[in-house]
Amino acid sequence: MEFFVLETNIIDNEEIKGNKNKKFNLKYKVENEKKKIILFGENFVKKIKNKCYLIINNNDCELMHEYKFPQKGEQTVTLVITVDDINFSQMFSNFYLMHRMGFTFMDYNPYLIDISSLKNLDVSECKDLSGMFNGCTSIQNFEFLKNWDVSKCENFEGMLAYCNFSNLSFLSSWNFNSANNLSAMFKGCKKLNNVEGVKIGMLKM
Repeated sequence: MEFFVLETNIIDNEEIKGNKNKKFNLKYKVENEKKKIILFGENFVKKIKNKCYLIINNNDCELMHEYKFPQKGEQTVTLVITVDDINFSQMFSNFYLMHRMGFTFMDYNPYLIDISSLKNLDVSECKDLSGMFNGCTSIQNFEFLKNWDVSKCENFEGMLAYCNFSNLSFLSSWNFNSANNLSAMFKGCKKLNNVEGVKIGMLKM
């Protein structure tokens, strides 16, 4: 399968809006080369399969839920988005399957370890970010989120559930004025002990 995308330096330019032709390097940890690991949420893949593709080991391939790497260690998967209009709900998790059925699933995507390149993801037109990072227990740094424009987003349900961070300083600049669903946004975040600097009076913890 062949894909074509305009080469740009867009990944380092925070001023460029939209997501068309942007590339994002995501890092995963692989402990067993004989086992498929989860890359993206299954529902996310189904919804936007024709709007993105991956580059793995210098090869272009379709967006997929799971992948079996040929070797152990830290691996980089490049996500290439080919259109501007993307729904990022459940990007790395099956949030609705787990949350709506009443399951507790704390380690849904423990393989994902670095998503800092998503600092340039444009979510300014996105109304649904629910379950986006649910269960991403191995991500240590969410500071990149501070630059996101979420002013039009309405649904944040379970967006950061079961993640490991101790404070919400990275959300201090967020505008929640359009939000109508913030339930379970921080569910299971056991390390969270400081919410200073964030206007979260309306959050349903």
